[in-house]
Amino acid sequence: MADYSINAQRFRRFRTAVLTLFLALAMTVVPGCAPAPACAAGTQAYEGVCLSDMAAQYVVCTKDRGVNVATKLDGKVSGTFKVVADAGLQLGYEKSKQENTPVALQIVKDCMEIAKTASPPADPERAQVAGFEQQADRAMQEWQKKQVNETPSLTLSRNSARKGQKVTVVGKEFWANEMVDITVHATLVAQVEADGNGSFSASVTIPQSAPPPSFDTTITAVGKSSVKSASAPFHTA
Repeated sequence: MADYSINAQRFRRFRTAVLTLFLALAMTVVPGCAPAPACAAGTQAYEGVCLSDMAAQYVVCTKDRGVNVATKLDGKVSGTFKVVADAGLQLGYEKSKQENTPVALQIVKDCMEIAKTASPPADPERAQVAGFEQQADRAMQEWQKKQVNETPSLTLSRNSARKGQKVTVVGKEFWANEMVDITVHATLVAQVEADGNGSFSASVTIPQSAPPPSFDTTITAVGKSSVKSASAPFHTA
């Protein structure tokens, strides 16, 4: 009985030592929890980056509105308002171009004013906001001017064909990656997706519903998102 009691005590001590070691390791290695950076005075940690107070408010504002400027801060260890505002303008322009709407640029501009309003009056970074807002305004004006100037065009491989024959339709200056409806007179004959430059090429069949040879009509393309349209004269042979 004495030997059994000693062995049991040794087993319990061994088990306790193993559990203690396991808990110590578990407390020191926690997957997915990276240590926060050591930020200087006047800055705060945000997703692994040290940001000034205004910069942090700006990043949170854009993230809440779907234009996450934090995605443009990869590799940076610190960020002033100038750093995040530059990144915001870049991201806003990219998204506006991709989405064919100036909404993203408007969001980054609005968040600049929101961050300024929420910061203390003595914050020296407040003085930088006006300049960045003007840059956002210019970017939106350039985007709108670009949209107006890019009038779509349509060219045909031939302006006359018999019913049932093929005609190649080439369009330019539509919105990037939008779907375009192609009609012969009033009949929808094809739907095609424009490429990243707003261009497309499609082979369409002249339908039996096309007007008779004595009737001049058009082949028309209309962007489903932009509502831009272009036509080319056509008649059946």
